Amino acid sequence: SQQLDQNTKSTNNNTTRHTHTQSSMSIEELMAMEGIEPEEAEAPIPPPSPTRLRQWGNSYFQDGDYDSALPMYQLALEQLMDTQPSPDTPATTTPIKETEGPIFGPNDPEIISNLCNRSACYYKMDRMEESAEDGRAALELSRGCSAKAAFRLARAQM
Repeated sequence: SQQLDQNTKSTNNNTTRHTHTQSSMSIEELMAMEGIEPEEAEAPIPPPSPTRLRQWGNSYFQDGDYDSALPMYQLALEQLMDTQPSPDTPATTTPIKETEGPIFGPNDPEIISNLCNRSACYYKMDRMEESAEDGRAALELSRGCSAKAAFRLARAQM
């Protein structure tokens, strides 16, 4: 069973981890919630993509079901972080020239989006400290260029 006990935030080369306890929910349980039945084949069921998890979270959020939306964003972030290359991994392409503005890793835009969404969810649940943490992490990851992240942080700090 996958645990939802890690609130993971990342900057391009620096990773900061904050821990919040969430209820545990397996991929199989998530799929059952959505009425997705495993095929009769013996092959393992692939987990939903981070994009699909975010879409489910957005749907729950729009319905005001924040308790169901939150784990969707958390699972999407966990998957995105698991596939993010390590800073120790040698580059396979020419390094990006340092400039002002965001320099994204392959998953950073999705991470920023999920952090902003989770921040909004925490805000609706009146969990302002966690909302501000996610807004701050998204803003740092975007190198200060995400207006949505700045809004999420400012709103949680009011």
